[in-house]
Amino acid sequence: MIGPLLLLPRDAARHLEAAGAGRHGVIRFRHSSSDKSAVVSFVHNGSAGYQVSLRPKHHPMNCATPGGDGLWCKVPADLHLAWYDIARRHATMTTLDAFKGMLPITLKDPGNTGYVVLTYAPEAAAAPYNEVPIPVFAAWFVTRQGAEPARVAVEPETTGIDQIRPFWPVEDLSKVTVTVIGVGSIGGAAARSLAGYGVGRLRLLDPDRLMWHNLVRHVLPDLYVGQYKVDGMREFLGERHPDTSIEAHHLDVVDQADRNLSSQIETVCASVVGWLIQAFSGSWGARGRRVNRSGCCA
Repeated sequence: MIGPLLLLPRDAARHLEAAGAGRHGVIRFRHSSSDKSAVVSFVHNGSAGYQVSLRPKHHPMNCATPGGDGLWCKVPADLHLAWYDIARRHATMTTLDAFKGMLPITLKDPGNTGYVVLTYAPEAAAAPYNEVPIPVFAAWFVTRQGAEPARVAVEPETTGIDQIRPFWPVEDLSKVTVTVIGVGSIGGAAARSLAGYGVGRLRLLDPDRLMWHNLVRHVLPDLYVGQYKVDGMREFLGERHPDTSIEAHHLDVVDQADRNLSSQIETVCASVVGWLIQAFSGSWGARGRRVNRSGCCA
């Protein structure tokens, strides 16, 4: 998307949508001037003030530069119809007097720097407005020259793998356990893909630590140098795919092939040389265990 963007955390939207919320209040921001984006970090909904943030907590915008105060107000859906009409004509704005006339509150003088007005039009979600992409939340950058529309992206209630549940076998994959033998450059990429697909449980086996020479091809960044690869992958993937349970085992499949990990493991993804795959899965097969193998050489 071209142009400025305002991120609205789910908690902020929830406070503004609450039955006890007033019709206007104060908001505060954090902003990134390099990409013309901002996030709402505080809302006052008429009854109380709330600090809000994006998920996850370490999202970089949660630590961005504080960007001053703004206003929010509840408006008729016709104003957002006007927002839509203006926004689709790039690099245009409405005059300050015209914008003031469309708001149910009195605006303060924007001065030399201007400020952001966040407008909330709950009726925009109903007919006939929902027949065109009229937003429920919209933003305006107000200066003495006029009001310029800016897009608002509302953090959804549901994120991650559940977003594609109607189109993907989320429930079936959540019951799958995969043991990944070796989490080097190939095994690490395989584990990341499996977690992204929605596999419910990953067991990572590798006795090695991540070192600087691994960084050329490994999915882990230099933050994890010195840690066991399986521990780094557990933390790295756990932050990005919280629906996947991840276990880390500092195991050598040759020296510890006979170790009984779990009777529930049915699928092995091996990213080690072929004879190591045979050493591990052969030991399991000798005990009458069924192992589905998917192997590749690292």
